[in-house]
Amino acid sequence: MQRILKELTDLIGIADAFEICRMWGGRSLYIPVAVRLTDPLALSLGLEGARKLAASYGGRSIELPSERCALLELRNAAMFRDRQAGASHEQLAILYGLRRQSVRAALARARSLGLVAEATVPVGANCSAGTPDRNDQQHESSDRAGAI
Repeated sequence: MQRILKELTDLIGIADAFEICRMWGGRSLYIPVAVRLTDPLALSLGLEGARKLAASYGGRSIELPSERCALLELRNAAMFRDRQAGASHEQLAILYGLRRQSVRAALARARSLGLVAEATVPVGANCSAGTPDRNDQQHESSDRAGAI
């Protein structure tokens, strides 16, 4: 997981961290030193969350991952933990709605990153490894149809 995403999650919670990535992800976001009620951060996160950000990052710009990359990193980290806990590729594919090939690709990417909290990926890095593709969705639909 990108260091900044981990820090934001620890500081303001996962929901607000993803809200920031949804609104301003993929670019640099300036955090004001003092936050007012009418500041965009306060309007989107609430005054308390915006003030927490200002206390830690006030006066600086932070590089945010895109929402898509942030969500994929979170999913891949969870998949990696499930694999370490003993889940098979097949079980992971079912659990995460992917093909086994996509699970292997996501796990290989996680291994190549070291998949620890302090691992970093540059903003804009290719975050598509292990993402669902049209074939995953087709396989998932046919799996559901076969289960009926």
